[in-house]
Amino acid sequence: MIKTTVIIPVYNTKEYLVECIESVFNQTLKEIEVIAINDGSTDESFEMLCKMKEKYPQLTVINQENKGLGATRNIGLYLAKGEYILFLDSDDFILSNTLEDCYREASNHNLDVVMFDAHNFCEIEEISENENKYSNRSKIVKDNNSIFSGKEFWDRYFDKTYEPSACFMFYSKSFLKKNNIFFLPNVYYEDNEFHCKVMALAERIKYIPKMFYQRRCRSGSIMYSEFSEKKIMDLCTVSLEVEKIKNINEAKCSKYIKKIAQLLLQFAVKQHEKILNIDTCKTTWETLFLTGIEICGGDINSINDADIAFMNRICRNMPELLFPTEREYINNRRNEYLYHKLSLIEINNSKKKIAIYGCGKYTDYILDKYLELFGRISPCITFLDSYIKDCSKKYRGKYIRNIDTCELEQFECIYISSQQYESDMMEHLLKYNYCKERIICLFGDLHIEI
Repeated sequence: MIKTTVIIPVYNTKEYLVECIESVFNQTLKEIEVIAINDGSTDESFEMLCKMKEKYPQLTVINQENKGLGATRNIGLYLAKGEYILFLDSDDFILSNTLEDCYREASNHNLDVVMFDAHNFCEIEEISENENKYSNRSKIVKDNNSIFSGKEFWDRYFDKTYEPSACFMFYSKSFLKKNNIFFLPNVYYEDNEFHCKVMALAERIKYIPKMFYQRRCRSGSIMYSEFSEKKIMDLCTVSLEVEKIKNINEAKCSKYIKKIAQLLLQFAVKQHEKILNIDTCKTTWETLFLTGIEICGGDINSINDADIAFMNRICRNMPELLFPTEREYINNRRNEYLYHKLSLIEINNSKKKIAIYGCGKYTDYILDKYLELFGRISPCITFLDSYIKDCSKKYRGKYIRNIDTCELEQFECIYISSQQYESDMMEHLLKYNYCKERIICLFGDLHIEI
């Protein structure tokens, strides 16, 4: 009986293949199948695979014209005979107990998916600083022995753990087959759509806090290759495909699915601004804008306030001549919404002692917009920060006070002003027994988005 199939797409990675494939055949679990698919490599990867097959006759080697990562993984899925599936990129490798530990957990608990972490090691030093953000979730996910549905896991950990790599999971083949889960072909970023389907449909997921996967971050890989118009258009395609997943299981994961679709499109907008090309600018901006409208429901007149904020971010740097009527409508709706929300913040009342916790770009945006709309901010406002050590440091002309040395009870209300670190800042305030009812999160409670 084949317990696990390991699927390895190969493209121009000859120098890493020995380490990759030997890491699989050196597994403590021996009832395995290994399928390596050479996807039209232009180096000597196929020849290296043939040499590896001489050493490991049980290795299945397939040679094909270039079809892309998604289509290549799909071929592996069609051929797989194992009970479970692991995807391994050909420039990476796995620890020797990966398959045995994952198989034991999956078979003992009848799991759809086993989730684990990765250790990133980088050939380029400047890449390495940001690589481990979501790859090691052991300090975030505390209930390691729990079994979650995909929605339950996202409900608890989405904002801090979203990692769409297909390689950081161990899948039940029957689960993938029953739900017809395959990769989108011919596009970059196909992992996002695949991951969203898995999470929307999985009923039994368990997380193992071990960095089984060893991921190599290198400049020549797909992840770190230069951005292009093709990648921007693919992001539009993938974001639309992700949005469609809401229809599969709308009651469960729709808010996360929509957020991922929007994050993908926002990333496309940012990258497009970096590689702006006058010859393709108009067409690409049109695609980005229309994709955004589609993600938000397809009708600009029925878009909700949160989606208006999203569309406003897309419109900021678009050429002025594109969609002038729609953009004016979006801008007016955005200003009306901000006027209503910012009017709820009591930062021009000199009779109240108010603090703003957070002194970053998000706070700048809130205060600048407030001044634009209302013209005044009370000079009695106190700015708080978690890490400030220099008591002489100022923000907007006022000294910043460290939250750990400040008498918090003096403030009638504390506004948390951060999108990214809101939950951490809330925990910090509650640690000092500050009344939760007197804390207002500008992003989470009032839903003010930049």
